Amino acid sequence: MSRLVDEIAAAVVQRIKEYVRSLKDRDAELRSVFHGPPVPYLREVLQKLAGSGGLEVELQSGESVVCPVLLPIDGAAGGLSVGASGECSRDYLVSLRNTPNGKRWVALMAPGSHDAKSVTGATDE
Repeated sequence: MSRLVDEIAAAVVQRIKEYVRSLKDRDAELRSVFHGPPVPYLREVLQKLAGSGGLEVELQSGESVVCPVLLPIDGAAGGLSVGASGECSRDYLVSLRNTPNGKRWVALMAPGSHDAKSVTGATDE
């Protein structure tokens, strides 16, 4: 599983870094959904990407920001604070999408769990 997890993590990091470089300022939004393999793999990807709180990326201005990495799964508690990385409920993504401070995040979505239209309609997939 390790090689697959490493490849997925590298692909997500590369995509997010490229996207974030195009953002002009600290207040720019980034809501990105990665459609990936089943949850056991994505849990390992989450551990790799969220080890230091999330993905540290650089804006076009040269300023660094951290993008939280989220893994929405059925039965997960929704108790993450805004800006934190970790497992969450799908409802948490919907509420985060509507939170002014929830401007940037990356969600790792397992097959069959990306059906929230209110999230996918406002994200980069």
